[in-house]
Amino acid sequence: MSIAARLFAPRAQSITSSRELERLLISHFGVAAASGASVNTDSAMRVAAVYTCLLILAQSVGQLPCQLMVADGSNRNKATDHRLYALLHDQPNEWMTAYEFWSMNMLHLASRGNGYNYKVMVRDEVRELIPFHPDSVLKVEQDEQYRLYYTVRKKDGTEVVIPQKYIMHLRGLVSNGYMGMNPIEAMRESIGTAITMDRMAGKTYANSARPSGVLEHPQKLSDPAAKRLRDSFDENYASAENAGKTLVLEEGMKWTSVSMSMADAQFLENRKFSRSEIGGIFRIPAHLMNDLEKATFSNVEHLDIGFVKHTLNPWLVNIEQAVKRDLLTPDEKKTHYLKFNVNGLLRGDFKSRMEGYARGINFGIFLRNECREWEDLNPYDGGDEPIYQSNMEPEGGRNADRQ
Repeated sequence: MSIAARLFAPRAQSITSSRELERLLISHFGVAAASGASVNTDSAMRVAAVYTCLLILAQSVGQLPCQLMVADGSNRNKATDHRLYALLHDQPNEWMTAYEFWSMNMLHLASRGNGYNYKVMVRDEVRELIPFHPDSVLKVEQDEQYRLYYTVRKKDGTEVVIPQKYIMHLRGLVSNGYMGMNPIEAMRESIGTAITMDRMAGKTYANSARPSGVLEHPQKLSDPAAKRLRDSFDENYASAENAGKTLVLEEGMKWTSVSMSMADAQFLENRKFSRSEIGGIFRIPAHLMNDLEKATFSNVEHLDIGFVKHTLNPWLVNIEQAVKRDLLTPDEKKTHYLKFNVNGLLRGDFKSRMEGYARGINFGIFLRNECREWEDLNPYDGGDEPIYQSNMEPEGGRNADRQ
């Protein structure tokens, strides 16, 4: 079925607002930027820099262990016996892995500003999480009591209104209190410029990087003759397939190029700037986008740590708090919370890890079995006992602090 047919096919409910119709048209056809390019999420993802940024965010979040934790006094433990633990950590529904689920939600958040998941509930217990594509959520409305209602188009084309109770809603940057902003729509001009430059590069190379010029003939040519000459020249010398061919001119003709070369137009520099600008939109450091100009062996580890702290962590906190809000009961919220484990992304090289473990163990900060667990090693007897340096033992001996 064509896009137009899907847009205007009969539905159980009709589109009642011009804003809703506008949103549907934008999602399918995009909005023209000043550069002339039509920008929507799909067209933006055909830009290498945009796709790379979204891929990095989705894969980075998808690979992180997602653990439901429970607080017991000052202790923090994995709530493995809770009904939601396996749902969030292993498999949210019958056909998706946790990696697929969280990477998809991160992609929806970063590319459309919202992620929607339907809660399959049995006796007020969440048994499955079914993700909705953001484009299938036609509108989100808030009533006078600030309760939210989601109008969703089902696979059969009909529409259904779902109350807030059954939706886990992940939001990006929020301006109205309940809807995330679409970053691609907000930054359509920068992305539209990148789309236009990609098209320009493709057209230029299709013409063997010599896009246009003037054939001068010493005599006056009729319109049919000029057309035949132009078509013959394009057929034999234009396009990448004809690159390197020797140009043969007869009857005193002369070729004059009227286009700036890519170097003269600083084309490559402009594309590099566009990539950097798009990376800034998604807060992706340059070295992760294969720009190693400012990356060195001495600083790349710190650049990776900065990516976790300043790019991933805000997204993770956002998701963790949304899960707590939408999936836990009021009583469970007092003791339970979601935590993405980013330790694997913050790990240094082997030497640095071993030195850090040794210092932590010697100062009584870490247990030996804790460090072995972080390295995916099995525990051993006695490894759960803290080690103190002799001059740092508590007064009364090692067991004094347990009494």
